[in-house]
Amino acid sequence: MPTKPDKAYPEIWVVPASNEALAQEASRAVARGQARRIVPGLYTGNLTESLAEVVRRNIYEVLGTLYPGCVLSHRTAFKGGGVENGHIFATYKYGRNIVLTTGITVHLLKGPLAQTEDVPFPHEVWMSSEARMFLENMQVSRARKGMPAKTVTQEDIEARLIRTMDTRGEAWLNELRDAAAGIAARLGWDAENQRLYKLIGAMLGTQKAKLVTLAARARGSKPPYDADRVEAFDRLATYLRANAWPRHPDTLSSPSAVINGAFFEAYFSNFIEGTEFEVAEAKAFVLDGIQPKSRPVDAHDIIGTYQIIIDRKMRDRLSTDVDDFMSLLKQRHEILMKQRPENKPGAFKEEANVAGNTRFVMPDQVRGTLAQGFQRLASLADPFARAAYMMFLVTEVHPFVDGNGRLARLFMNAELSAAGLARIIVPIVYRDDYLSGMRAITRNRDDAAYLRMVVRTQDFSRRLSFDDYDASLRQLEAANAFEKPDAAKLVLPPEPAATAMAVPDQMKP
Repeated sequence: MPTKPDKAYPEIWVVPASNEALAQEASRAVARGQARRIVPGLYTGNLTESLAEVVRRNIYEVLGTLYPGCVLSHRTAFKGGGVENGHIFATYKYGRNIVLTTGITVHLLKGPLAQTEDVPFPHEVWMSSEARMFLENMQVSRARKGMPAKTVTQEDIEARLIRTMDTRGEAWLNELRDAAAGIAARLGWDAENQRLYKLIGAMLGTQKAKLVTLAARARGSKPPYDADRVEAFDRLATYLRANAWPRHPDTLSSPSAVINGAFFEAYFSNFIEGTEFEVAEAKAFVLDGIQPKSRPVDAHDIIGTYQIIIDRKMRDRLSTDVDDFMSLLKQRHEILMKQRPENKPGAFKEEANVAGNTRFVMPDQVRGTLAQGFQRLASLADPFARAAYMMFLVTEVHPFVDGNGRLARLFMNAELSAAGLARIIVPIVYRDDYLSGMRAITRNRDDAAYLRMVVRTQDFSRRLSFDDYDASLRQLEAANAFEKPDAAKLVLPPEPAATAMAVPDQMKP
């Protein structure tokens, strides 16, 4: 049983072989159970934790003591410099595999020590610079029994390049390529530099090289696109083709119904995006032509939306091909954002946009992702399926600085109107449910939850009658449509007898 030590020994206790007195003290401390030897010359006063835990926690001091000047390199640098599954790789003046203790092995690789670009760590330890790290992981290596490869896989490298490019921009790739070329010339790593050069060039679409991940191949295409988003489009389209969807006919036959329906759709579509007016005030500047007393720009958001909906050619227009789709997106956006020059009406975004924890498609991938998404629309014959798909496509790409939600609902409703089906209105009281459905598919890829929301909003909308403005207002009030989501629940209006139809069982809330 350990006795009380004469003095407290440190967790990492360096005992040089040249210091005979200290070496004898260490031997006596071990014999008394007051210290433990890790490797010759290195001890610990920690008597409770495993040696592996002690070494892992103090790995830089251990390495700096045993191999001063070593450089954390290859896969270790790629993974951030820690112990990975019991292994750590470092470049040193000689090569050797050393088992420090059960569960911790140091793999020393003979090679160049620290360069000016490399990162200093405590205890005379360094880590490869970013450019050097990528070059090191371009070296040929293979895993052996009981030992991982010194390099990561090409899949890992492609994923890191994409993630970093998304954060720091395409210019970073060119900077990385230049820095790597300088280091390679100095260290004689021509082969590694050529591999990295071709890999980066392939991702930029300027070189030919075999890319192994779909995401990397998507970046190398012309134009580049977001592979994760395209995968989500494919998943939603598959779900839509595999299920039956309602066909609620449009009942807005009279001129007054078309006008009132367009007004309430524009009003609610803007309200859920934060453009809030009392409905009477909005009616005054949209339908009665009275200039708004305040917030004229906000008022125009509703007016612009209304103008698109009331113009039958613009409202029902569907795109004939990818180029026409891009043009129509810009045309509708220009009308919506006419009074907001800061939102660059009719121009795709130049900076990334974010909503909560969701980062939408990067600016350089907008055209490619929209094109890939639109091409998949042709596989959908059912009008409701096309409408639900189109809203997700525009929302998920978020191609503009602002106005994307309103635009997505306009494109959804165009598919419905063109097929003679009831357009969809999202009332204020249903805002949280609507946003939950959008988050479900964007963040969790829950297609069913998203479509339950779309089915319910159309079921609500097709029950409304807009022939008389005052009667429409009373019907919406009875449905709690103007209430805030935390104050009431949506109440469906009575079923219109002439248009009654069943909702598919899988879509019932």
